Amino acid sequence: MTARARNTDPSTSHEAAAVAESSVAASQRAVLDILHEALMPLTDEEIVGYLRGQFSPSRVRTARGELQAQGLVEYAGTVKPPGKRTSCRTWIAKADVA
Repeated sequence: MTARARNTDPSTSHEAAAVAESSVAASQRAVLDILHEALMPLTDEEIVGYLRGQFSPSRVRTARGELQAQGLVEYAGTVKPPGKRTSCRTWIAKADVA
């Protein structure tokens, strides 16, 4: 997903689109870095915990999903209990992707 502004939009819309686009890239990079550095598969909530204050929990979960769709992150095949109602899938960065 790319944030875009129409040619007829005011300059503030173009500025907002540029900021949104850089936030998406930054959050994806941060999630990928965390998964590369992790010594074990992580749940979305664990990734959110590492990035707390940098991005919203929603942005972190969306970034992980975007990375999965791009083939950079994959389901580790395991689940962890989250301490809530259901178990959570765990995620890893693909080994051949830096």
